[in-house]
Parts: sequence; C-alpha cells; structure tokens
Amino acid sequence: MLTKILPVKNNDDIDRGLGLVVIARVARYNQITVCSYLLDIWCLGVKDTIPPRTVDRIKFKEFTEALFQPFPGSPQEVPLEVAQGMIFSACEYAENLGFQPHKDFEKSRSHIGEWDGAIRIECGRDGKPFYVSGPHDNPQKIMETLKKSRGEGNFDFMIGSAPFF
Repeated sequence: MLTKILPVKNNDDIDRGLGLVVIARVARYNQITVCSYLLDIWCLGVKDTIPPRTVDRIKFKEFTEALFQPFPGSPQEVPLEVAQGMIFSACEYAENLGFQPHKDFEKSRSHIGEWDGAIRIECGRDGKPFYVSGPHDNPQKIMETLKKSRGEGNFDFMIGSAPFF
C-alpha cells in the first residue's frame, strides 16, 4: 500500500495548529447531512466535533460560514480521503500522546467513512508535540499527560495565549 504524507509547508500555515474539517453528504433533495471536526494537529487531536445534522442548503451555507469565520483565508474543498487523513492522523497522533478525541467523536465517527490510512498528515510542530492552551482546556492535566508520555523537555507549550476565537 502506498502512503502519502501531507507535510505542513510552514509551521505558520496553520494558526496555532488548529484546523477545521467539515464533511457534508447529500441526504435527499435540498438536504445535506453535515458534521464538523476541530483539529489540533500539534497535540490534542480532535478537540471538538459537531455530530451529524441534516439541514437545507441555505442553513448549510450559514452553518459552514459561521464555523469557518474565525479561520483566516477561505475554506478549501478536498477529497474525502484527504479529510479522513487529516482527522485520523490527528486522532492517532494525539492517542499516542495519551489524549482521547472529543467526547462526541463516536457520534460523528460513522459520518467520516472508513479510512484506509493511505493519506496522512504530518502532526506535531518541528517534530514534537506543541501544546497551545485553549479556553476550555485543563492545562495542568494536559501537561502531566505530555510529561508522562513524552518526558520533560520533549514537547513545547504555550499557556495563557490570547484567545483564538
């Protein structure tokens, strides 16, 4: 099996290691089933997910515009295999560090489809975990997990940064 790893061209390409993946599927006439995944590719994996919901095309447009609003630039459409690679690579990386995906991930898991592992993204920053604290994180617990899984000095962190959203 061939594997394609998609590297981040420059560590500043993805602000604070966060990315958003939205998977939409046509449900029936004028109806779209949509799910979203907030990814921390530097450390925590799937930080948040919105389980599948079916909306009409107008609500879909409003929903996705609101989701992507905090991110710079325009969203890019990618093949499902790339979206799967992004989500599952982030999950795998985080799980190896000792972190589980967001509690609602199982509710949205089936919407992603089966991942064959052929496309992966590079996770971490400069070859190691980089934790950037978020408003809903428990930094002490996360730091303890990183120390346990990687050891003191084998990860970077930024705590108390300005809010992203």
